[in-house]
Amino acid sequence: MSWRIRFIAYTTFLLLVSVTISIAGTGPKDHRREAMQILNATDLKGGLIVHVGCGDGKLTPILHL
Repeated sequence: MSWRIRFIAYTTFLLLVSVTISIAGTGPKDHRREAMQILNATDLKGGLIVHVGCGDGKLTPILHL
């Protein structure tokens, strides 16, 4: 894998994590809206989602949209 592809992958991952963290402390959870905000902010069309110590896990399956 070229360094450009790795750079884009790492940057996208970091953006997704930072958006998730910034949204995480926003009161009562509306997981569908939260998932849409994450997907819109990252402009991802597919990929692998890994849930490791990121809360209750209710958001993770909704990200399949």
